[in-house]
Amino acid sequence: MSKVLITSGCSFSETASPESDNWVTWPWHLYQKLQQHGYNDFRNCAMGSQGNGLISRGIIYNVIKALETYKPEDILVGVMWSGSNRHDYRTTRTDLLSFGTTNTDGWIENPTGLVSDSEKKWVILNHGWTTKESEVYYKYFFDYIGHWIYSIEHVLRTQYFLKSKNIKYFFTNFADNNIVDWTSMDYKIHKSEIDYLYNEIDQSYYLPVSSEHRWVYENSTTKEEFRQKHFVNNDWSYWIHPNRQQHQEFTNQVIYPYLSQKNYI
Repeated sequence: MSKVLITSGCSFSETASPESDNWVTWPWHLYQKLQQHGYNDFRNCAMGSQGNGLISRGIIYNVIKALETYKPEDILVGVMWSGSNRHDYRTTRTDLLSFGTTNTDGWIENPTGLVSDSEKKWVILNHGWTTKESEVYYKYFFDYIGHWIYSIEHVLRTQYFLKSKNIKYFFTNFADNNIVDWTSMDYKIHKSEIDYLYNEIDQSYYLPVSSEHRWVYENSTTKEEFRQKHFVNNDWSYWIHPNRQQHQEFTNQVIYPYLSQKNYI
């Protein structure tokens, strides 16, 4: 019986050709291990710099499409959530974008799309980008508390959808505090706006780690190399990505045992 693995996330989950030396992330390693369990179809809708809104929408779309040919029990979903400070919106007038059809701040497709054969109308914004759209949004409209709430809602929408379709799934985070910054004074002041909603997230479907970034920093066999990159950059940077080996270790030591524990495999 054929089975399909559907994954998404940001650049921590975006996978290049398997021949690539570096940009092979956990979804590809997981797919390789799951082939022994009948998984011979792999759909990864991860993309660098995308936020949790597009991640959620992409997963829902790909699961709906997969259900056209697969039974629910033959689908497995894995999501690595991105940063709450990322944003996206849909526009009809892509011709008015200040950067045209090419994102000037990175290598990603922007504007992008999530539905096959549709026009690419989804615009990605990131804090610190120099595009006019990002500068205006983060200067006049961005709010940390609001974006934490948006991200929790994206997680919950995906959770509710997958459970309603009886789809096996797991969630995890690319970095600590990516959904809510629990250490901030903003959270302490506004926790009543956050906690009631966050508590609706079913934590039993999360991998038993705070994030892949933290796990690699503390447990990888090459963690000293990973830590040195942070030292050179002189900050605790979530933008320092795990390499191919570190993604493979995370898959073998964290994801795969979790799937076995959940009786998914």
